[in-house]
Amino acid sequence: MDDDVTHIHGVAIFELLSAVAPQATFSFYQAMDSDKRLPTDSFTRAIHQAVDDGVDILNLSWGAPNEIPVECSPQYPPVKHAVENDVIVVTAAGNREVDEGPKQYVFSPALAEEAVAVGGFEALCPVVPSPVDNTMDEGPYCFEGDARERSFCGHHGCDDSPSCVRSKTLREWPDNTRPLDGKPDILAPAHMPSPRDTADISDVELYEGSSYAAPVVAGALAGVFSKADVDTETTAINVHELVTAGSRTVSGAPAPALNSFGMFKRLESQVETNSQQ
Repeated sequence: MDDDVTHIHGVAIFELLSAVAPQATFSFYQAMDSDKRLPTDSFTRAIHQAVDDGVDILNLSWGAPNEIPVECSPQYPPVKHAVENDVIVVTAAGNREVDEGPKQYVFSPALAEEAVAVGGFEALCPVVPSPVDNTMDEGPYCFEGDARERSFCGHHGCDDSPSCVRSKTLREWPDNTRPLDGKPDILAPAHMPSPRDTADISDVELYEGSSYAAPVVAGALAGVFSKADVDTETTAINVHELVTAGSRTVSGAPAPALNSFGMFKRLESQVETNSQQ
């Protein structure tokens, strides 16, 4: 990957994918050019190459605003080609491009019916933010000085209540794009804490965007297919039905929140049904 163009974003996405699906085999395709543009021919070549390489799941942490029907967009044909060749395409639904500006509708190619479009949610921590000991490895993540002051779940089991899962509040990420035509299909965590270069917890930076939500879904799909010991080609199941299995309602949001355990149980049930036929 080009250090000046996609290194930071690409490495972060890979770290997230590899954390969610550590047993997966990864392939990388760069379509963006040195001017930070994504030419249609490069995008198309990258996806066709992924299909030729036999990938099972394709994560697209990219999207572009589109004011024409998605079937007419230049991103649609390669996505359709991938799905027709038994590739599950997971794509970011897009972000608000200007702070406090008007929201655009879900980006292309996430609007494609065949794709799994992923928006973001926030897991708000019930613990009241307090001065943080820089040597502490537990506790919520906070945006200090953020106008939308809030505290995020750090997934460290630091809550003393009976169940942290029930205690934390799920909320739609405020910078999601506007829903359109049933998209997004699912929501996943919109925040990714950066790896620390030092032992100082203040060294953590919080990345945010649907780019970081999409690989959680792609990784979860890879994980459940692997755990169920089936491949994406032979399982007669609707992937959109699978990603919403056991999902949790997010108040006021256009889509539910991902539940990987629910996905696995649904896939396991389908595999059992297939074996009895």
